[in-house]
Amino acid sequence: MGFWEKHSLFDIAKTAFLVVCAVFIFTKGAAFLDGFGSNNLTETQYTRIAENVMKASVVENDKAFKEMMKQFKEEGSELLKNTDKEVNELGKIVGRLDSSIAEMRKEDLIVIESPDDPKKEVVIIPLDRESADGEKFPVGNMYYNPNMEKVEDRFTHYNMPLEFHVGILMTEKEDGSYDRMVELNVESPYIKKYRGKKFKMKVKDFKWAKRKINDKKFRFHTRLGFGLNFTTDDFTPAIDVSFFSYGRTEVDMDFRFLIFSVGGDKDKVYIGVSPFQYNVGKVLPIIENIFIGPNVIIEKSGEMKYGVGISIPF
Repeated sequence: MGFWEKHSLFDIAKTAFLVVCAVFIFTKGAAFLDGFGSNNLTETQYTRIAENVMKASVVENDKAFKEMMKQFKEEGSELLKNTDKEVNELGKIVGRLDSSIAEMRKEDLIVIESPDDPKKEVVIIPLDRESADGEKFPVGNMYYNPNMEKVEDRFTHYNMPLEFHVGILMTEKEDGSYDRMVELNVESPYIKKYRGKKFKMKVKDFKWAKRKINDKKFRFHTRLGFGLNFTTDDFTPAIDVSFFSYGRTEVDMDFRFLIFSVGGDKDKVYIGVSPFQYNVGKVLPIIENIFIGPNVIIEKSGEMKYGVGISIPF
């Protein structure tokens, strides 16, 4: 029996229609469906939790990301110079070490012998700064030597080495937005009594930007799945394999293409062919990855039936 005798023009037309639908959804439907599930926030919201801790509720914003990327380039950022990877997020943290004139007490001053003349004295004035919560820590000393002839030579400033500690916490929320938290502390390890102690440093400015990651592509990608095939007569379980996919990654798929399945029950066995399946889990609130699409079932007797296939990849 020839091909045209086994299949009517109506059957062939329906199969061609399914292929056309698959091409249309692949080229036009993805952009429309990508809009589902987007959150309502349009720009990053900043909150100060403590003087040294700030929080940013970040949403994907291409405009803000491009603006910050431009700033990084104009400033000659070494971060960009030392990576050849695609950048998806940028962050900038500005801290402030408060400087204020404090009244010095006599007991705060340190008097030592002059290295030039033991009979003369040199005064050491500690330069302490207050942390964000009011604790004092040393950042340097001022040496006053009244024995120098020139006034400008009587004062010598010495900076102590400071170590800055930046902590970044990154989380993703259920609504699709992101939280970024930063913590800024300083340590003065030069003096033994302060070594290992972190002092809170005020976060003066905090900026964060994340671009919308929607880079998707069509790829050859075999993937097994388990599901059900429905026809007008009944539904039966099936195991399937797809050969192509479209999405961000092999795990994060929007579509599966060219799916072959084998299913049946104790009375019959069939082969199913589906041109495409769409991941309705992208728009459903509960299930994350469940694919659905049109299906053609070919039974052992050669009879063809049309229906819908549902599959969960594994």
